Amino acid sequence: MVKADAYGLGLRQVAPVLTRAGCATFFVAHASEGVALRETLGRGCAILVLNGGPLDDDAMALFQTHGLEPVLSSLPEVAFWAKARQSGAALPGCAVHFDTGLNRLGLHARDSEAARAVSPRLVMSHFIVSETVNDPNNAAQIARFAEIRAAFPQAKASLANSSGIFLGAAALHDLVRPGFALYGGNPCPGSLNPMRNVVRLDVPLLLLRDVAPGETIGYGGHFTAPRAMRVATLPLGYADGFARLAAAPAPDAKTGAFAILEGRACPFLGRVSMDLSVIDVSAVPHAALHPGMMAQILGPDITIDDCAARTGRIGYEVLTSLGRRFQRVYEETGTE
Repeated sequence: MVKADAYGLGLRQVAPVLTRAGCATFFVAHASEGVALRETLGRGCAILVLNGGPLDDDAMALFQTHGLEPVLSSLPEVAFWAKARQSGAALPGCAVHFDTGLNRLGLHARDSEAARAVSPRLVMSHFIVSETVNDPNNAAQIARFAEIRAAFPQAKASLANSSGIFLGAAALHDLVRPGFALYGGNPCPGSLNPMRNVVRLDVPLLLLRDVAPGETIGYGGHFTAPRAMRVATLPLGYADGFARLAAAPAPDAKTGAFAILEGRACPFLGRVSMDLSVIDVSAVPHAALHPGMMAQILGPDITIDDCAARTGRIGYEVLTSLGRRFQRVYEETGTE
């Protein structure tokens, strides 16, 4: 899964690394993403577009020109693709998506006969709650998908997303679709993350200041210093994808986001503004502090999921919201 600019990390940089690791099939959400991916990788891979197939000649030409394979999710899409096949048009392969409970995209099981007209190379569906291993929906969806798959004996099958990969052999089929897990997110909430950390975000301290008891910090004066504090201003705001309500009501609260400086947790204070935020650095030795030193926002000490939980979001949001103003540095450390 490299949709949403490879979950915010850069499709053109991430996809070649995945290719070198052995990936030959990629999924994107929109055809425009597929075009960018084809330009990056060339013709040696399959690119499937999740958000449906063409319904007019211009869209069809785009799929043909760039060798994009639509994931057909509705009867009108199936009918349009089938008609194009019957006309003898040179078409790439296609997949069909069946709904097994998510009620978002997908054909009904009763549409199997119509879908056979396009001779899909892949039949797929999507889990509802695969992150909860013992949820009965998982077994029910696996059973429904097995019935659907039986109608397409020549096609490969795919059901498992990142979390679904950890549900056992019955969920795996021929092709799995890891996304969030590829980028370091925990596909097994409540358990130790089996994935390696991928993303690190550091921002420099812009300014240090001392705040007296009773002074407020940030727009609206929502935070009042309960004691003398030393604080630091960071060039990080909601325009960079950081949550505006990242801070806890008080610096000693166990909720709210924090940065890491010199191995110490430094809570965010007050409202995050468009371009700036403030953290409490009182616990860091004053001699160690100076403008320009880097504060860790994401990394080995603050995982994507930790940051998400402390800012009222999910890890997917944290990744895909990373702003374009951040300088991105890519390090390939091996594909073992």
